[in-house]
Amino acid sequence: MDQDITAILFDIRLDDTGQFDMEFDRADFITAGRLGDLMTTFLSSEQARLGDHIRLRLINPTPDRIFEIRIDGLTGFCVAYDGMPLPELVSLGNLKLAPAQRIDIIADVTGDVILRETVPSGGEELGGIMLNGQRQIRSAPIAPLPANLVPAPGEITQTADFFMQGGAGDGAHGGFGGWAFNDVSGLPNKPLISARRDEAVQVRMVNDTAFPHGIHLHGHHFWETDQNGARTHLRDTTLVAPGETMTIVCVLDNPGAWMLHCHMLSHQADGMATWMQVS
Repeated sequence: MDQDITAILFDIRLDDTGQFDMEFDRADFITAGRLGDLMTTFLSSEQARLGDHIRLRLINPTPDRIFEIRIDGLTGFCVAYDGMPLPELVSLGNLKLAPAQRIDIIADVTGDVILRETVPSGGEELGGIMLNGQRQIRSAPIAPLPANLVPAPGEITQTADFFMQGGAGDGAHGGFGGWAFNDVSGLPNKPLISARRDEAVQVRMVNDTAFPHGIHLHGHHFWETDQNGARTHLRDTTLVAPGETMTIVCVLDNPGAWMLHCHMLSHQADGMATWMQVS
C-alpha cells in the first residue's frame, strides 16, 4: 500500500456574514435535519502519484447530512463498511453514507482523485487528491480483507419491533417531541431489549415517516438482512428509507446499557432514541 488516506466528509451552515450559523429553527428538527450550505472534504493527504495503490477511508461525521458520493480517478473496490471487512469486494459506484457510516476503499490511482456529491447538484466537487508524479505501475490485485473476530449468531432468543414516528407531515404520536420510537420520545424507562451476554436478538425497524433515518447501535455491530431474512453486511449504522423496514440481527456480547438511536442528531435530540440492556 502506497498511502492510507482518510477523507472526512462535512457540511457547514454559514450566516449572511460568512460565519458559522449558530441558530436553529423548528424545521431543523422535524425535516431532514440541520443541513449545511457548504459541503467539503478534509483529507489527510492531498497528493498521490499516478499508479499509487491506496486505501481511502470515507467517514461521515456530520450531524444530519446523507452524502451520496461519486469518486473519479480511482479503479478499485469497497472493502469494508463501518470498520467491518466485506466478505466479497463491492464495485465502486455512487456511495451513500448516512451520518456515522464509514466506507473503506482499496484502489489504484488513475487520475486526479475527485470526490463529488451527486445530490442535488449532480456533481458538486467536495475535494480531491491531486496527481504529483508517477510510479512504476505494478499489478496489485485487490482481495477481501481478513474478517474481524465477531461471534456468529446462533438461535434468536428475543425479537423486538420499533416504529419510527413523527416529523413534518406525519400524524400524531404518543411522545412529547417531534419524533418518537413506539410512541415514546427520548430514552424510555425500560429497554427495548434486556438480554444476557451473548444472546442473539432480532430487531425490526419500521420507518413510518417521510424522511430517511440512520439508525446506530452503540457497543456492537449487527447484521443487516435482506427481504428473505438472509444476513448481508455487518454494520453499526443502517440507513432506513421512508416507508422501508430493516431487520437486523445482533449478538449482544458487550455488557452495559447501549443506546440505539437515529444518528441524524437533530432527530435524536427531538425524540428518536431507545436502548438495550446487556447483563
